[in-house]
Amino acid sequence: MDKIKFDYHLSKIEELLNNNKYYDAIDLCKEVVDDSNSVKKHSFNNGIEYYLYLTTFDSNIEKESLNYRKFYNLYGTCLMLTGKYIEARSYFKKSLEIDPFDSLIRFKYTDTFRLTNELDDFFKESNFAINYCYKASDFQRFYRNISEYYFRYENYVESLYMIMFARYVSDENSEITTPELFRIYDCLGKKLDPSIDAIMNFMENKNINIPTNQITKLNYIYTKIKDYDAVTALEILQILYDLTNDESYKEILVKINLR
Repeated sequence: MDKIKFDYHLSKIEELLNNNKYYDAIDLCKEVVDDSNSVKKHSFNNGIEYYLYLTTFDSNIEKESLNYRKFYNLYGTCLMLTGKYIEARSYFKKSLEIDPFDSLIRFKYTDTFRLTNELDDFFKESNFAINYCYKASDFQRFYRNISEYYFRYENYVESLYMIMFARYVSDENSEITTPELFRIYDCLGKKLDPSIDAIMNFMENKNINIPTNQITKLNYIYTKIKDYDAVTALEILQILYDLTNDESYKEILVKINLR
């Protein structure tokens, strides 16, 4: 399929999806030839994901000429919304092979395990996903996943630790995290206020990943690109500040914005 026809199919599939015509969208997805070589090529949402890929995998990138990353996402989303979770998972996985740092796709992929009640895999994939996040809000989302895992097994203290760490990493989405927190309190029958050190010790004992590696990578990338890719460097600085609340990042941001 040539690029013009491929892009036209994508636009029609997206239009049907946005209008909740999932089965019609799936029928149109079936008309697109699935290229097995597509997962060997790459495209990214932004420069940060591109640099993270280069830093993590240290390999050359062959850019995809057709946007299979978006196609697999659309196909998987349609399947997911019609209850075909395992089939959807396979398409999300293909999309992640093209861009492993797409947190929205990774969240959808991980959520298929929750929806099929494969809770141990839900935990494993959520913890693994933390290695591919880079924004505070995305880290929060996967720590909430881990909190949900413990909650499902009625391990309420462990669930509390993880929802509190999720809120510690990012103060966004309080309209979601606050009800989740009080749901746990209701099950515990009391309020607990563990220290961050206690939470971190728990996470270390349970081998739950923390954002440290991504912070190190983002710092490394910033140092490498700041002189020739100012736009992406600025985005990295903002993300680092959101993750760490380190005033040194804020000082640089202020200086850049005053220029």
